[in-house]
Amino acid sequence: MSQSITNVSWVLLLAPALSLCVGCDGDAASAPDLCNDVSCDTPPSATCVGDSLRTYDSSGTCLNGECDYGFTDTVCPLGCVAGACAAEATVNCTLNPYEQVSWSTFDQYKASFHTHTTESDGSQSPAEVIDEYYSADYDILAITDHNHLTWPWSDYGRDPTALGMLAVRGDEYSSSHHMNAFWDFTTISSDLESGIPHVHESGGLSHINHPGRYRAPEEWAWYIPWYQDYDSCVGLEVFNQGDRYSNDRTLWDNINESYFESDGRLVWGYSNDDKHTTGHLYRNFQFMLLPELSEAALREAQATGAFYFCYEPGGSGTADVPRMTDIDVDNTAKTITIASTGNPSITWIGPGGLIEGSGEVFDFTDYVDTPFVRAVLDGENGDCYTQPFGFETTPSAHRDR
Repeated sequence: MSQSITNVSWVLLLAPALSLCVGCDGDAASAPDLCNDVSCDTPPSATCVGDSLRTYDSSGTCLNGECDYGFTDTVCPLGCVAGACAAEATVNCTLNPYEQVSWSTFDQYKASFHTHTTESDGSQSPAEVIDEYYSADYDILAITDHNHLTWPWSDYGRDPTALGMLAVRGDEYSSSHHMNAFWDFTTISSDLESGIPHVHESGGLSHINHPGRYRAPEEWAWYIPWYQDYDSCVGLEVFNQGDRYSNDRTLWDNINESYFESDGRLVWGYSNDDKHTTGHLYRNFQFMLLPELSEAALREAQATGAFYFCYEPGGSGTADVPRMTDIDVDNTAKTITIASTGNPSITWIGPGGLIEGSGEVFDFTDYVDTPFVRAVLDGENGDCYTQPFGFETTPSAHRDR
């Protein structure tokens, strides 16, 4: 008897629960279909996921009222832009150091930016050094005695105006890694670490000397912050006292490869006698491209790279090297063209010292994702070097329609 009563109780207890079915149609449960009237035939637009293009299936599956589409990711060799693989890349020369040079009206002024006298450790007096460079038709001279200001020239019996020369106020800071200070500064004995900031704050310019004495090409990263933080530090000696440190061109290239990619800027190369004795004369020089021989024009050329530099092992004093007469950058034709005297062999050098071309014309149409190129004009008695040209690659999106 007790068993039967128990069974009846369970039935009575369950009965109310059965009557609470929501959405019941009679005795059969029928939940609403959220995918009614949902058509999954409008997939999302293609989109970029990193360097891959994500495209969606034309039809999808409805789940809980939402459409779910399958997709395919395809790696784009030239990158993905605005929902499309880049079908081609456009290369432009975005940093041309000669952009403001009027080759037909500017003059080329021969310059030496690193010399020493008996005021520090040179073998000749300031007057003798000035006379040496004047006799070889130099237009611009910086006396840069070690931690000493040999200035003005009138203190040593020479008048630059009467000589038709431009005297550059200079000093070689030599307490650590050497650097040259130019124009405006007050400290005359310092190291590079404090010297570059001091010259910058004073409104002067500087460049770093013979880096191969201190650093290997693989240590290029040490130099980057000096150029990043102080745009008044404009250059690097890549030839010094003949060619004492031949790896300095490799260091220069390594610096510029990284510097242009990170900052869109380049370090200009210099070739300097670093003259201490008469045996050091006339092997290293640059031609500054100026509208006039003035401090303002020279400062501008130093800052923008409007010059080319040369190395003549024989040191004739007559600059027996190829001379550049025009450099034309054409972003429509994608070419750089150099005109010169002396019929030199022209080689185009890219990052890592790789030869990227030869001849008067460099075609950069396919020079994709490469930050710079520079040219070497190889003459019978010496070579001249352009500053580097900076490039940027822009992917051009293409869609099938």
